This record gives sequence, structure tokens and C-alpha cells, in this order.
Amino acid sequence: MTRRKKIVIEIAVVFFVVLGLLTYFADEIDFMLLPQVKTCEPIINYSHGKFGAYSLLDCYIPKSSVIFDGESAIVYAINEYYGDDENKLQVVYPIDIIDDIKGSDELYYTLTVGDSMMSSVTATTRLVYNTSKPLSDGDRVFIVEEN
Repeated sequence: MTRRKKIVIEIAVVFFVVLGLLTYFADEIDFMLLPQVKTCEPIINYSHGKFGAYSLLDCYIPKSSVIFDGESAIVYAINEYYGDDENKLQVVYPIDIIDDIKGSDELYYTLTVGDSMMSSVTATTRLVYNTSKPLSDGDRVFIVEEN
């Protein structure tokens, strides 16, 4: 074999080894590039009504989860029901809460449970309170810690 053929074979072997390693670690590389978020549950105050029915009165969310942008206040949420439990990979969606804020204390905003909250918050909803990158509607995120 000539020297040129040996060099081409060595380059091809290195190329396919690198290609195999990148294929093997593709999921881990993808997770490293996604925004890493920390989540928490909203605290919901229920009222026990007639005939065993429950109604939602108030919702308390951490101040660190609210993003004020001009005239709006947004909190990003994740619905765990639609996620990938094995990899903790989820999709975020925004909830505009500016009309629902009725008070606050040192740690929490108190929200009236209006139409926007009723349609957006379920029993499996988690709120994003910390993120490594800016978020937008429909972004895939990797959950690193849950409280």
C-alpha cells in the first residue's frame, strides 16, 4: 500500500469513530444545550362547597417565578402530564397573570383564580422559578431540580 492510501484509511477510521461517538452521546449533548430549569408547584387554596364539590379560591406563586415585561406579568409553566418522565424533558408555556395578581407578601404573589389560571393550571402543573437561559413559548427545557 502506498503512503497516501494509509493516510486516507487512517482519516476514514478517525472520521467514523468520531461519528459513532457523536451519535452515541447525541442525547446528552442535546440536554446540555437546552435551558436548565428549576420548578415548583403553585399553592392553591380550595374551598369545600356543597355536595362535596371543591372550588379554587386563591393561588400563591413564588415571586421568583414571575417575569414582568412592560405591561404584562408572565409565569412559565410546565404540564408534567405531557412530559418525558425518563429524561425530565418538558415543554414550557407562558401564563399571563397581570390581571390576576391581587396581593403579595415577601415571598409570594396572591392570584385570584381567573379564566387564564383555570385553563392553564392543573394538578400536574409546575412553575419555572429559575432558568439558565431566557425562555419563550414552546421551548423544550431540562428540569434539574424540583421542589
